[in-house]
Parts: sequence; structure tokens; C-alpha cells
Amino acid sequence: MSTCPQCGKELPAFTVGDPTGLCPECLQRQQMATATQQQAQPFSNKPTLADDARTFPITSAIVAINVVVYVLCVAFSYATGQLSVVDFSPQLLAQLGANFGPYTLDGQWWRLFTCMWMHGGLIHIGANMYCFWSFGRIAERIFGPKRYTAIYLITGISSSVASVAWHPFIVSIGASGAIFGVAGALFVPFYRKRLKLPPPVMSSMLRSIGMFIVINLIIGASLPFIDMSAHLGGLVAGFILGNVFVQMAAAGEQAVGKVAIVALVLLAGAFFAIRHERWPQIEKRLQQLQQNNGAPAPQ
Repeated sequence: MSTCPQCGKELPAFTVGDPTGLCPECLQRQQMATATQQQAQPFSNKPTLADDARTFPITSAIVAINVVVYVLCVAFSYATGQLSVVDFSPQLLAQLGANFGPYTLDGQWWRLFTCMWMHGGLIHIGANMYCFWSFGRIAERIFGPKRYTAIYLITGISSSVASVAWHPFIVSIGASGAIFGVAGALFVPFYRKRLKLPPPVMSSMLRSIGMFIVINLIIGASLPFIDMSAHLGGLVAGFILGNVFVQMAAAGEQAVGKVAIVALVLLAGAFFAIRHERWPQIEKRLQQLQQNNGAPAPQ
């Protein structure tokens, strides 16, 4: 459930009408303070990064974690002699925790989580964080911190599971699967008209989210180095979670933890099914490489 960013009081689910997202008491105090400030100062200042961090703590924390992980990858790149900030090698990424079938399906399941915080270089993280900052703040306001956090993490892991199922011998990294998941979940309340916003605003946001999804899917399908399976896995999971949370809000239910547990159990089941299906193929490939005195090379 959304909370007032100033006093922390819970707001009714999916009641996003005022751009501030404040509770009635804080909104009234803010309007009075604004009126007083406007009398004293004709021009208002833009919100600072600190203001945004206080208003959108989950989005800010996710961006910060991604940036910190990127900086650590840069540091490791320099420490190993690769000296790169723009583009990291697949071997380096696999060593640091990327999703790679021969490792992930061989007991290193934690790579399904770590890979969603890693990026292949400066352009990769820049593009992803720019898109996420645009949609993430809206999703955090609408779904509230708990639901929003669950959506990001579950759709990110779902994208990793889809990726290792589709092409286990490719190194997969990035937050784009979770970003598609957030966009998919955000599409649902606008499509189902569950928000208290003016109709023109609802239509405009629905078009923006829909165009983001379609355009990026087209771009992903046209570029061979983009992991489309991860994007689609995150998007489908986002649509599902968005519908679940909208239905729960309509029924007045707030059991986010139960949804997260069920989702993780289903993902664990999918992971073991994929391992059962894919591992014979991976073992055959490993045997061929061993005969040639090789090792599974991340691509």
C-alpha cells in the first residue's frame, strides 16, 4: 500500500490523483506552506536529488545499488588488467556473478539474483537506469514500497529464469528484465482504469507505457546481442503481478508476503524443471570441451 512520503501514513490503495501523493492532512499543510512561500518568493525551486530520494526511497535505492555494482565491476576490471569502463568482457561478468547456464544450473542458483544488478558497460547501465528512473517513480507511488519492491525483485528473477531456459550458454546480465517487469505491472492499473486520475492523463500514461514496451521489444528483436528471453520473462511476470495486486487492492487484501512466497516457490519449481531439461545438453557440451582440453567459455 502507498504511504505518505512525509508522515508515513498509509494511503488508500491506488488512489493516485494529486501529484504529491500526500495524505489529506499533509497536503493541506503543504498547500498552506506553498501559499506562504509564493507570497515571499515568486519562483519555486526544482526538487533536488535528496528530495527525490526521500520521496522515492525504493527507486533511489535500486538505482544506487546498480551504480555501486557497476563501480565495483570497473574496479575489478582495472584490478585484472582489462582497464575498461565502457564494455566488460563476458568472462569477467561470468566471474563476478552473471547468469551463465553451466554455472547457474550447477548449483550456483544465486546468479539468478546477482545478474540483475550487473551491467555490461557504461551505456548499458546508463540506458537502463534512465528508463527505470522514469517509470520506477510512478510505479513506487502507485503500488507502494512493499508491492513495488516485490514486483522488481520477482520480475528480475523471472527474467533470469527465462534467460537460462532459452539460451543457457550465453552470459546474461542487466536490470532490463526487471524494468520490463515494472512497466508490465504499471500497465495494468492504467489499462483497467483503477487510478483516480483525469481520463486524459490515464490515456496519455497508458500510451507512453505501451509504446515503451512495444518499441523496446522491437529494438530487442532486431539486435542479436539483446537478451529478448529475459525481457519477455520479466514482462510476463510483471503483467501477472500487476493483475494480482490490482485484484488484491479491489478486495482490500494486503498480503504481499504471501504473493512473494508463492511466486518464489513457482520460480524455484521452474528452475529445477529447467535444470532437469537442460543439464544433459550442458553435460554433453562440457564433455566435448574436456576432450578438447577446454572449458565452458562464456559468450
